[in-house]
Amino acid sequence: MPELFIKKSIQAILGVVTVQGPVLAVSCDTEAYYRFVVRGHLHEFPLYGGGGTALWAGVQAILERPYPPGAPQEITTVIILTDGYSDWPSDEEAQETIPDNVAIFVVLLHQGRNVPKIPSFGGRLKQVVSLAVE
Repeated sequence: MPELFIKKSIQAILGVVTVQGPVLAVSCDTEAYYRFVVRGHLHEFPLYGGGGTALWAGVQAILERPYPPGAPQEITTVIILTDGYSDWPSDEEAQETIPDNVAIFVVLLHQGRNVPKIPSFGGRLKQVVSLAVE
């Protein structure tokens, strides 16, 4: 996935986040990297990694307590920015890991008509927004 498109997508998401306050974020490829707090500025959102995708590790890292200083006290929404090609959890694993009050939203960045299927995350998935990458 082109890095410029990822940065533009993050910038669009952060435009919404600015109104909501600080957000706990993690950059992820085959593993989750350092968790950090984003306050609405793109330069605060470093992209780590270099390929491969195991986003379930990122979801688990976001939900892991204790949260870093300045992070929200409770996580109620997880937004996943992905091309959809990942090792996803089974519904049972998601139900065991994701609290009932947490909603999952996926921004699916894809090319062409082959759009990967996104799992239900044990019923926690609220919406998938599909964006075509050109």
